Amino acid sequence: MTEKTEVSAEEEFAAEFDKVALAAEQVADKKEPVTAPTKTPDEIEAERVSAEATAKATTEAKAREEANRGKTPEEIEAERVAAETATKEAAEAKVRDEAAAKVRADSEAKAQADAQAKTESDAKVKAEADAKARADSVAPYEPSEDEKKALAQFEKDFPTEYAAMQARLKAADKATNAKVQAAIEGVMKVYGPRLAAVENVAGATAQDQHFAELRRQHVDYDAVIAKIPAWIKSLPEYAQAGAQAVYDGGTTGAVAALVSDFKKATGVVAQGGDNGAAEKARLEAEAKAAAKAKAAADAAALIPVGSRRTNVGPKGKADPNDFDGAFDEVAATYEKK
Repeated sequence: MTEKTEVSAEEEFAAEFDKVALAAEQVADKKEPVTAPTKTPDEIEAERVSAEATAKATTEAKAREEANRGKTPEEIEAERVAAETATKEAAEAKVRDEAAAKVRADSEAKAQADAQAKTESDAKVKAEADAKARADSVAPYEPSEDEKKALAQFEKDFPTEYAAMQARLKAADKATNAKVQAAIEGVMKVYGPRLAAVENVAGATAQDQHFAELRRQHVDYDAVIAKIPAWIKSLPEYAQAGAQAVYDGGTTGAVAALVSDFKKATGVVAQGGDNGAAEKARLEAEAKAAAKAKAAADAAALIPVGSRRTNVGPKGKADPNDFDGAFDEVAATYEKK
């Protein structure tokens, strides 16, 4: 048996170093490039996280070692159990708090929904009750069963008086209907001219504004508009109907676009001399519209309005929204006849 020679650590390290150096020389002699193995970003990140975790664990271990220095194993175990218990209780408390907050939120949401539903239900009930009350107030009266029996007995016992009573009721109904009809006609007689004046002014104003806007967009509108019908007839058949409809009664924007298309298609360019004439025509149209509106307002202010309330204004004319006052005034007039 041969005796084993003991080798020290330094000698082993030197031997390994010599091997590595020899291998490096051989590689250098062969001139083969030595490249470090490449790593993916995920591998690099994993190594970084692992290094941080190792460093943190080492730091915590040292801290525990320092904290536990001088303590018995029983004391260390008791502190560990206490720390775990505190962590567990904190987690359970957090879960309870979150559950309680959810219950409160759900309860508040339900209370709000119930309150909203009750408000809507109450409003619906009130609206239905109001509608029924209005319907009952104008619906024909329907006698109850007892009243029907009493009327039948009255007709049987006193036929002459019953017939006279029916005639009187019919006459009263006819007189009431006549008064209502007369009152309505009186109201329309008072308000008819005013409504007609307003409609005339509104129509005239809208028409004046229509042409004023067209002349603003096209200063030569009056010169080119008469040429458009002939141009429409030159369009393809599928386009003629739409263009003619716009020419006959299109909106302001549609007519302005039609004039623009006509100019582009025919090469018409507004001349400088047309600007002055178009502007003059526009100003004259606006002046006529203002004068017409003023005349209509003055005419409406001169209509007799009795003693009903008036708007605060230079003419002191009757309030057009005082329909109840107008009805009462006319009804009172016909009541005296």
